[in-house]
Amino acid sequence: MNAAIMENMKIEVRGEYIRNILINRDIDCDEQWWEEREARTEIKELVNAETYKLSNSVKMKIESEEKFVFLAYKECIDRDRLLSEIVAEVDEMAQGCEEPLGCVHLVCFVTNMKNRIFLEKIFASEEGKKMKKQVRSITGNKRDRINCTYILDQEFKKQDIKLVNVNRYELIQMPPIRSHINWEVDAAGKKGRKGYVLSVELRQLVEIYDKVGDRLFSRNVRYGLSEQLGVDQAIKDTLEHNPEQFWFKNNGVTIMVERRDFKLDRVGEILIEGLKEYGNLQFSVINGAQTITAAAEYFYGLEYELSEAETEEDKKKIREKINRLQEAKVLLRIIHIPLDNGKEETKIKGSREVSEISVALNRQKPIKAEDIAFASPFVEKLTEFLDQERKTGNAGFRLVKRGEDSKFEHSINLVEFARARKACCREPGAARSQGTNTLLSFENVMYGEYQFKNKDIFPEEWMDADSSNEAEIFRKYYGAVDFAVKTSRLYEKLQKDLNFTDLKRQIVIQNGKWYFTAYIVLLLNFFSTDYSEFVDHFDAVSGCMTELMELFAGQAAELSNDYLEDEHEFNSNLFKKNEFFNYIVNEADWSGFEKLINDHLKTGEISFRGPSASQGKKLLNLKVRRVKLGNNSSEVVESTADAMVKTVEFILMNHSYDDSEVTVWCGGWLSDDEAAVNLNAGYFRRNKKIEVNGNTYWVGTSSNSRRKYDQIEELCRLVGVEHGTIKWYSNIQKSPIFEW
Repeated sequence: MNAAIMENMKIEVRGEYIRNILINRDIDCDEQWWEEREARTEIKELVNAETYKLSNSVKMKIESEEKFVFLAYKECIDRDRLLSEIVAEVDEMAQGCEEPLGCVHLVCFVTNMKNRIFLEKIFASEEGKKMKKQVRSITGNKRDRINCTYILDQEFKKQDIKLVNVNRYELIQMPPIRSHINWEVDAAGKKGRKGYVLSVELRQLVEIYDKVGDRLFSRNVRYGLSEQLGVDQAIKDTLEHNPEQFWFKNNGVTIMVERRDFKLDRVGEILIEGLKEYGNLQFSVINGAQTITAAAEYFYGLEYELSEAETEEDKKKIREKINRLQEAKVLLRIIHIPLDNGKEETKIKGSREVSEISVALNRQKPIKAEDIAFASPFVEKLTEFLDQERKTGNAGFRLVKRGEDSKFEHSINLVEFARARKACCREPGAARSQGTNTLLSFENVMYGEYQFKNKDIFPEEWMDADSSNEAEIFRKYYGAVDFAVKTSRLYEKLQKDLNFTDLKRQIVIQNGKWYFTAYIVLLLNFFSTDYSEFVDHFDAVSGCMTELMELFAGQAAELSNDYLEDEHEFNSNLFKKNEFFNYIVNEADWSGFEKLINDHLKTGEISFRGPSASQGKKLLNLKVRRVKLGNNSSEVVESTADAMVKTVEFILMNHSYDDSEVTVWCGGWLSDDEAAVNLNAGYFRRNKKIEVNGNTYWVGTSSNSRRKYDQIEELCRLVGVEHGTIKWYSNIQKSPIFEW
């Protein structure tokens, strides 16, 4: 092939890859944007890179809020230089933008899977983490990672693409053969589309991908979508632990073949296509791209580990894993729709049919974070507990899946459950503003199981609870969730009928659903986040709900005068954060709420208490930098975990206590059992050892800051620590951010 034609073809392919990435990230772009001189020049340099070459979206005149760095990689001897040049590329891009860069997406073009694995290992190394940290300092993006997409743009040569070790007698044909096996097939039966179903070794599809690259998925309408739900990791876990089960756990792969002369005329193998040098492919994987790419990462990752292994024992173990991969089979469907190269009408009709099939196969109900979360061990345990509670006659709500009816009083979907729990944690801003993927974010830990990242909503103490204390732990964290959901739903129903001439009050009513819900929940629970003793007084609250909403709107509007320096800052964005709510909690006059609720109680009366009587903490999202314990002078600490350890040590050294009682009530995070601590479960995944009065204790420190507050309060109540004894400070404000 002529060199100039080859170069132009590669430029077109690279441009198409980038366009697909932009489209699938909801970024508008001209279909032929790479025809512009600046873009074409940059892509040409990426295509012709001898070792590696960097460019970015600003140079290419790509207009989008999200910025891109493009890396064409073939080989690199000096990895430190490569990483520093990526930082320099981001810095250069920042200099050319008036606004902060924010999120940066790194797109890596590689020539084979070996190079992809090499880059992944570099970016995961300590040097790679340092590079990402430098990039974040330039962009102002505080996320933990830089988004990264790898494109395998293989410069393939003339070769046959085929499947081998095929058992023809296992193959199913559609439409089925309508003749005896020894009869000639009617000529009319040879025309039109055909389909074949068979099982093949997964490794063969992976090797085809390495030969062809991401052009293998040119007909796949989902191309370029990022992995968000842990499916990639589930595929790799199955290959790691149970490759023989892969066929049963995977939906399979579909290949579309368009060449007219495709037929099954070989013994023991199927020729899919005889490739020409970097020519147009006449076959494509239209469903199963994720299966193949994830498997390729795992397969070639093992080969990389083998090349890096230092001992014969390690090499032996890796070879055993590689050999076991032969057991991984996958269901393959081959659809043959021959395109007529003669008549243009027939060609267009055939191409349209190919596209329609591709779209149909990728139009299944999309799997969302909520669906994966509902299948997690945590939620499974929670739903089983709730089902059992209802069977035994205990009042309780029902968790329902996405799509089920959740509008009955005691049915709650998982997203609503998470928002209500956030409100109960004194985080109504997060309840309002955080999306489903954030609230239900999770990570794959092992064997395809998922663990939630948000420990406020999904505390590990619940997962660690056994049947003897499940009910107790459930009430502690979720005792007010049902009330919060009912309150928020009623608020939403009444909200549209409340109209104020005062703009501030109207803004509160329109945006304050979770602020109001959180405040009423905390008021009824005496401003404690331990809901073990929470009593559901929804009948009383619903009886005066409109009056409560009006009172809350008035107080919030009035308090904003002192809270905000600029009146224009009082808008919907204020209710997407928690700081103003914390101010309301500490400054609002709750006596009016008390009177309204008590007037509507059918029996008895609640003796309300304000926030200072309960805990006296500000609950700002600030790091602890200083502690004052008893009459001692304040002491500098490195972190909230350090403050917690020093505080526990102080309490145990200066107060009388029953050791067995302490380890029972605080056993989830404070223990004298070294063997149990060494299991690294629950809050003891990170721990500190202390020596007190000749005894050794371990303090589990993997909880978040708010949970640390609760844990210290547990210990203080248990051993009778006087209020005012413990104060934690940040470097930002003078008053304590936590106090007991």
